[in-house]
Amino acid sequence: MVHLTNYSLSKFSAKFDHGGGEAGDTNSGCKRTLAVVLQGLEEVAPGFSASAAWEALAVLSRITVDAIAERSLGFSGSADPSLARCFHLLGLDVLFDAEGKPWLLEANHKPSLLIDEVHPLPGKMSSAEVNKLFAGQKRGGSKWGRPCRCALHPSVHEHQLCAADVACKLPAVQGALQIVQKARAGVGIEQWTEGTHYLHV
Repeated sequence: MVHLTNYSLSKFSAKFDHGGGEAGDTNSGCKRTLAVVLQGLEEVAPGFSASAAWEALAVLSRITVDAIAERSLGFSGSADPSLARCFHLLGLDVLFDAEGKPWLLEANHKPSLLIDEVHPLPGKMSSAEVNKLFAGQKRGGSKWGRPCRCALHPSVHEHQLCAADVACKLPAVQGALQIVQKARAGVGIEQWTEGTHYLHV
C-alpha cells in the first residue's frame, strides 16, 4: 500500500503511520497538510518551488471550476436561477510530476469532511473478548476514544481527532460559510475571500 495516498484505503494497512507527534502536529505521519508536503518536496526535489506549486494549483483549480460551470450551464449560457442560491465544496485530487506540474486526478463532488481517524486497538482479540469489551460499555455519548466496531474499519478501533484534518477541513468549512455570508450581504466578489484561507483565482 506504499503508493496509496487515499486514507479510505491506506488506513487498512498495518503500517499506516498516524504520526507520533504532539497534539496538533501536522508534520509527520501519513496524513499531512499540503503546505507541509510542498515544503518537504521543496527540500528534497531540486528545482521544485512551493510558491510556484501553489500558483499552478490555483490555475488548475480555476480551470476545473470553469469546466464544471460550463458543463452545468450547458450551451445555453444561462443557469437555472435557483442555482444562484447554492454553493459546493469540491475536493481536487492532484498528482505532481517530476517537474512539479500538478495534474488533476479527480474532482470529488462530495469530499470527506470528517476530522477523525480510526486507530485499531492493539493486539488480537477473540470474539468473546470483543463481546466482553462492548458489554461493559455504557450506551450513547461521545464516540471519541471509545472502542468502536463501525463500518469505517473491519477491526475493533477507536476514533481520535486527526490534527491534519482539523488544520485543513475546519478552515475550509468556516471559510466557505464566511464567503456565503458575504455574498448574501451583497459584498463585492473581490472581497469574498478576505479573512479566509481561500484565494480568489
